[in-house]
Amino acid sequence: MPDAHDQRLLTLVGCIHGIVLEFDADARYRNAWADDPALLARPPEEMLGKTIDEVLGPAAGAPFTAMVHRVYATGVVEHLEYPIELESGRRWFFADIKRVGTPDGMTVVFFARDITERKVTEEALARSEERYRLAAQATNDLLWDWDIAAGTVTWNIAVTTMLGYTERDNAPDWWRERLHPDERDRVVRRLEATLGSRRRSWSDRYRFRRADGSYGDFIDRGLITRDATGRAVRVVGSMTDVTQITRMQAQLLQADRLAAIGTLAAGVGHEINNPLTYVLGNLELALDMIGDHGELTQTLQEAREGALRIAEIVKSLKTFTRSDDGELRPVEVDRVLDAAIKMADQQIRPRARLVRSFERVPQVHASEGQLAQVALNLLINAAQAIPEGNADGNEILVQLRMADSGRVAIDIRDTGVGIAPQDVPRLFDPFFTTKDVGDGGGTGLGLSICHDIVQKLGGDITVASSVGEGTTFTVLLPAVATTCEGLPRVLVIDDEVQICRYVSRIFRNGADVVALTSAREGLARLMSPERFDLVLCDVMMPDMTGIDLYEELRAKNPSLLRRVYFMTGGAFTPRAQAFLDTIGAARIDKPLDRKHLMSLLRGRLNTMKLSAP
Repeated sequence: MPDAHDQRLLTLVGCIHGIVLEFDADARYRNAWADDPALLARPPEEMLGKTIDEVLGPAAGAPFTAMVHRVYATGVVEHLEYPIELESGRRWFFADIKRVGTPDGMTVVFFARDITERKVTEEALARSEERYRLAAQATNDLLWDWDIAAGTVTWNIAVTTMLGYTERDNAPDWWRERLHPDERDRVVRRLEATLGSRRRSWSDRYRFRRADGSYGDFIDRGLITRDATGRAVRVVGSMTDVTQITRMQAQLLQADRLAAIGTLAAGVGHEINNPLTYVLGNLELALDMIGDHGELTQTLQEAREGALRIAEIVKSLKTFTRSDDGELRPVEVDRVLDAAIKMADQQIRPRARLVRSFERVPQVHASEGQLAQVALNLLINAAQAIPEGNADGNEILVQLRMADSGRVAIDIRDTGVGIAPQDVPRLFDPFFTTKDVGDGGGTGLGLSICHDIVQKLGGDITVASSVGEGTTFTVLLPAVATTCEGLPRVLVIDDEVQICRYVSRIFRNGADVVALTSAREGLARLMSPERFDLVLCDVMMPDMTGIDLYEELRAKNPSLLRRVYFMTGGAFTPRAQAFLDTIGAARIDKPLDRKHLMSLLRGRLNTMKLSAP
């Protein structure tokens, strides 16, 4: 039976929701109480006088016993958080274990409080925080949290993955400084006005600088938390990158405008051609009727030349108004360039002399209207880079030639003001422009659209410029295959020019050979509409290796690999050795054997004959 002291203790703890255990110096139970008997390992009367090991078992009781002995010996309070599985579910308890003095000497008291509700709340909060963390990592938006009182802003990982910033300041000024200068004052004023009002949300659209210096178009939204007085204390929000959407909207608008202009031009051309027919016809008749009649004849001849010029302009309009839905077909590049030159004549004439340098080149696979749009845009850019008033002292060169890569090259070079080096890498970015509004309201879309068109045609567009000296744009397009009748076509790719020449000489009487020194250019030719019956490619080359070309073909057009053989002078890397072990019979060892190469060619020729209809 508990003594008077024990009875008072039990009376006091009976008011508390939890467990109370009391131990002597030998870690034996002196008292045991719980508001729910199920929380105890045994009924209290069975526990009194027994050791912890006797009640819980040696495995479970050993650490508990050691804890009681430590507290009894040192007097240092220890704490324990633990769960208990009940029929109603899991309950969590937090215990204080203390040494206290009693009339009978020192004792250790174990007092545990039920913390299940708190634990459930903590776990729910932890799950919520984990969901937020995962969402913040997975989203494409920039999430931010501005603690106005502390003056700090925190960002999610998108500030690095989307904007490229690896280091940043958590002060609001870091964000303000990266707003586009043309919009900074407006955006900041609107934000401050919203925070000073009673509104609960804020949104705006602005340009924001990335780590590489380019600006993206963003929509920003924030929810405002206010204190009891209505003062804004916190804003949480997200920035959504809408640059691509804005770009597509602008391109669609541009396309609609071009379509409308094309429809108008087609109608105007039709209406002009009808009266132009009888104007030219009657001028011809009049000249025949009067013969050589001095000044009158000269006047009529000048009128006829003017009418013919109008006819040429109308003819050029057809190139730009053709509705081919972007369908690719063989196109005569010189004819497209002539049409673009006629259309740009009024821009060029006050500024520079136009010089043509056209080589005989193959056709290219293109949309005639789109290719004309590229040429016209580059010509107008070249003209606008030259101030008016010194046409004889400036030049715009339009050159058509075959590039070393075997592609058709269009060069448009001007002697204008040039482009600053820091602007050159961004010329093809949407909305980037070096023009002032007074130059015709440059939208920054012209070169971006040109770049997209050329890329879709399987080509490349590059720029070289020097400030004060001028700019050259070069467009490279794959040529339409001009296969020799009855001969297989062979593509040789090797960075050693002598090897290319050697193989070309071997095959010169039995094949149409194209030799390139760049695997990247070779890949472009293979992915173009051109057909090659046999491909010989070196394994180890700078920039792009034969292994890289193999991987690209395997991913994009694996059927071509049946025609590709890889030449090697030996494997110098583990990757090259593994590759050569993989390709088996598609390997050709250097020095090249003429008989082996000719047998490969004969094999391809036989394949062509068997597959011929």
